[in-house]
Amino acid sequence: MTSSNVHVIKREELKRFIQAQQKSASPIFSQVDIQAIYNQLLPQMQISKAMKKKHIRTIQQRYGKS
Repeated sequence: MTSSNVHVIKREELKRFIQAQQKSASPIFSQVDIQAIYNQLLPQMQISKAMKKKHIRTIQQRYGKS
């Protein structure tokens, strides 16, 4: 799901997305910033498959399937 100002991506696509953004724009985040963001996101990624499926269903119901 993508709009002009919101990108919803799968976590396994996050690194590739960030790399593409870095190539197309001037740097916004330093390596320290990136590591800090990663450290904050990492605990949120430690969820069960059932919880992931529930989250995906909720998003699809709210915003429609992409």
